[in-house]
Amino acid sequence: NLSIGANSVSDISGNNGPSTTTTASAVTIDNGPPIAVLTPATLKNSQSATVRLNKLGVVYLVKSTVSVATESDITSAAGNTWNSVNVTATDSDTSLSLTGLVDGTYRAYGVDAQNRLSVVSTTSVSVDTTAPSAPVSVVLDSSSDTGTSSSDGITKDNTPTIRIVASENGGTVTVTASRVFQNDVVCTVTGSTVGSTCDLSSIVDGVWTLSAVQTDAAGNFSTSVTGSMSIDTVGPTVSGVSTNSA
Repeated sequence: NLSIGANSVSDISGNNGPSTTTTASAVTIDNGPPIAVLTPATLKNSQSATVRLNKLGVVYLVKSTVSVATESDITSAAGNTWNSVNVTATDSDTSLSLTGLVDGTYRAYGVDAQNRLSVVSTTSVSVDTTAPSAPVSVVLDSSSDTGTSSSDGITKDNTPTIRIVASENGGTVTVTASRVFQNDVVCTVTGSTVGSTCDLSSIVDGVWTLSAVQTDAAGNFSTSVTGSMSIDTVGPTVSGVSTNSA
């Protein structure tokens, strides 16, 4: 039988063995494949997505049309359907450039130092480089039109309501009223294909040109559509009355 002490060993007869030294070793516990996190957004390919990884490694941003089971499925796909970034700090926001990517929906995958591939991110980024079409129309709204008809573009309302029909829903439509020697007056509204309205602040009498431009969620902007309106807040005057006697 042996008796083992903290730093020595001896047998039943009392013979001592060589002294021993215990050395502690660090143990790293790896809890499996990495987890990639992607901040959802709609962006142009001149911008960057924001990603995170819970381990050091690489994050890939991959078009949803690419079938991914291994890292090589990503790197062998067309170059305009994926980009990547090295992650040098865990669980920290990292910018991933969208340069060169075609329009579409993208999701993130992570690969750690052991070359293990994460599951796909639960969120996505839309790459959008296509400008919306110009709005369909921009006119003085019938609620503000006080002319001889409700659609003649004439009003005595100097804070008029403008109606815009957009080419697509969403984004922001910016309406600008302009006139020579006057400052532009602007209002904005969310784009709607069935029409939406916004109110201009106080403007002076005269004929004003209206223009409308739509900007989408990625910041692409359309060409403009134009219209016009006439503001007249001054009533007629009577210079005199004449009568004819029989």
